[in-house]
Amino acid sequence: MKCHFYYIGDQTITNVAVILQILFITLGMVVFGLVLNKILGINPDAAKEIQEEAKNLQNQMRTAQALGDYQMMRQLQRESMQLTRQMMTKQFLPQCLRLILFLVIFYVIGFIYADYSSGLLPFTIFGDNGWFSVYLIFSIAFSLFYYLLRRINRYRKENEDPWKLNKMGLIKFYSNKINYDETPMKVDLP
Repeated sequence: MKCHFYYIGDQTITNVAVILQILFITLGMVVFGLVLNKILGINPDAAKEIQEEAKNLQNQMRTAQALGDYQMMRQLQRESMQLTRQMMTKQFLPQCLRLILFLVIFYVIGFIYADYSSGLLPFTIFGDNGWFSVYLIFSIAFSLFYYLLRRINRYRKENEDPWKLNKMGLIKFYSNKINYDETPMKVDLP
């Protein structure tokens, strides 16, 4: 890999330095996107509640249709449209803000790293081996890493064996009060 130099005032920037800068920019953008989704997005509990409400409205619409009550069907359709609009707003507002912000940041990055539109990588991705390819690689890698961490954490929480944790001394499940009416549980230790 050839080492190109880029001069900004008194500073000399090599390809490795540009790649590291893009790495940190990408990390910042991924973290900012996650925070934006957390703040403005719909949380899982609210999503389940909205889905249950939508299912309830659907059942009421079937009942109204079976009874032939068209006025009730119109009212339920209005409620359904309002619920859909509310859910779409919660889901798409963070996406639109992120898109606008990312386009501005891409414009700035493209302007700053214009000399690095090619030649940063020894291979091409979608016909490009410049700063955008580096950003794309890092963005996919960070997003996959975050996704895997969430999956591992969810799996760990779902399959947590309290007796294993108790044997390892991490948590205590019993207080000092003992209920003598209950039969003790037998635990086979390996």
